[in-house]
Amino acid sequence: MTSSAAPAPREITAPIILFGFRQPDRLARVCRALRSQRGVVLDERRIHLMMDGAVSPRTGRRYASGAEIAAGIAAVREIFPRAEILAAPDNLGIARNIARGEDHAFITLGAECAYFFEDDLEPGPWYLHMLDLAREVTAKAGGVAHFAVYGDHRAPAVEGPAGWTQLEHHWAFGLHRDAWRRIRTELAPYDAILALDDYQERNEGRILALWLAGEFGHVASSQDAAKALAAARLGLARVNTRACFGLYFGETGEHFTPEIYRRHGFAEAAVHRDGPRPLSPLDPTAFAAAERERYRHLRRADLPGRVAALQARHADPDRPATEADLAALYLLLADRKEVPPEGRAQVGRSLREVRAWLLRSAEPAILRALRPPRG
Repeated sequence: MTSSAAPAPREITAPIILFGFRQPDRLARVCRALRSQRGVVLDERRIHLMMDGAVSPRTGRRYASGAEIAAGIAAVREIFPRAEILAAPDNLGIARNIARGEDHAFITLGAECAYFFEDDLEPGPWYLHMLDLAREVTAKAGGVAHFAVYGDHRAPAVEGPAGWTQLEHHWAFGLHRDAWRRIRTELAPYDAILALDDYQERNEGRILALWLAGEFGHVASSQDAAKALAAARLGLARVNTRACFGLYFGETGEHFTPEIYRRHGFAEAAVHRDGPRPLSPLDPTAFAAAERERYRHLRRADLPGRVAALQARHADPDRPATEADLAALYLLLADRKEVPPEGRAQVGRSLREVRAWLLRSAEPAILRALRPPRG
């Protein structure tokens, strides 16, 4: 049951960071829902769009059209004319674009807490009200990193208090600055691996091997998984409400397909639209302990097999190249059965570096292969 008396509006002082890319219709859907929030006073100047770019500066690969990027920016400007637009000149990928948004919130703006929205969760009418209430409760409890109120879509409609449960996905979430600072430091080895590739082509085998070397593990290599493990190592909780105040609609994306979306039943979430719910006091230590045990189990039971399967199919492009590797590359790429002295000097560099070096060389066979066909 909800109270018949309207709650006092909550003034939203935390910055709201939006992440956009190539689906302007989805971004517009999120913005329209934010514009329609109830029970809050929202200054749109606190809204900041981190629009990712189209072309990778590393590979030259195009991940979106210029028209898609421009349409996303236009959609936000139409709904929130006074929002800050921060468009990246190049494609950063999900992890780097989110890191850019976190840096903007906590370093540039100096916020103690910030709210982050990707373009695949539609906040219900009371989402910001409940997220801001959760900010207060988690700040008072301490020891909480990420928090959200999109709820457990598998649970029936929740009456009375909204309840607490473990956070699974970082969708439409809040994050406290002190926790962010500690997690960013913890992510340094992961970030070093990401820096070598486009996010979409990250070295999954090396990332999972990094998890395998630690106490806690995960079978995913995503930036969400990396942050969840970092929080577990630090003993920080990540929490969500049981009651649903938002609808995840990302049927297609980096990690979802329509079939996966339907199988998990996201569309059947019972989103609360009739008003806010009270939040009970929170014991973050219990959530942090449960999360640590979960990732210990994944490390022992599931991760070794996942790593072995990856290593059986793929070589690590960042391992040091051997003499045998150079011989194979010269035979395949340059039609040479002997490795010249300049090639032998490359032994010990990463396979990735050696491959790039050889393709840039003046080997006749390579030059012929790269020459455009006549006619």
